[in-house]
Amino acid sequence: MSVTPSLSSLISAKQLERGTQVNLVNPQRKDSWSAMIEHGKENQLIVSCQLDKGAVSSMLGSELILNLETAVNRIAIHMEVVQEQLMWPILFLRMLPLSIQIQQNADLPLVKSDYIISVPYKVMGAKPIEEQGEAILLGFSPFKLLLGTDGYLAKGEYLNLSFFLPKSKQELVAMAQVVEKEFVDGSVRVMVTITSIEPKFKKMLQDYYQTLHGSSKS
Repeated sequence: MSVTPSLSSLISAKQLERGTQVNLVNPQRKDSWSAMIEHGKENQLIVSCQLDKGAVSSMLGSELILNLETAVNRIAIHMEVVQEQLMWPILFLRMLPLSIQIQQNADLPLVKSDYIISVPYKVMGAKPIEEQGEAILLGFSPFKLLLGTDGYLAKGEYLNLSFFLPKSKQELVAMAQVVEKEFVDGSVRVMVTITSIEPKFKKMLQDYYQTLHGSSKS
């Protein structure tokens, strides 16, 4: 008989308090959406989410991944939906934990985009002839980007970069610093850490990452 993981330590640390915003991922359908914690106990969570117009599919019996990011770590709880209640347009889900993973932000693995993403950038403080460039996104987490480029970039430089995520019509803009650099097959690969990003753009990147990271485990 399997032992149900306990949520007690997360509840004691006030990481699963009522009103906490979380992200839910359905690895099978490869989609994600925002939710809010309504109630937490040692062996279950109740969350609520607002349905889009026309969304009527049942979640009962589904296995979802609940993601929560704090200042120092990322929590992923694999859960099973055992009860649902619809009070349109709010859907309440009661879920039982199947497994819990806690990762430090710095240790999050990079994932590869399911589309080719071009990343135009501007090198801050560079000469006009050297300041503009374009890279390809090779991998990313919510905190780091691995870029491939034919342009010249040096470790320690700051970049103003922008790009579009798949299925998004809004351009994501961020500041980043080059922290690693290597040459691969005549091209430059650089790892950059995001140093400044607006909350709405951060959420876009997190949601896309969580969707891909969740689907890679299915």
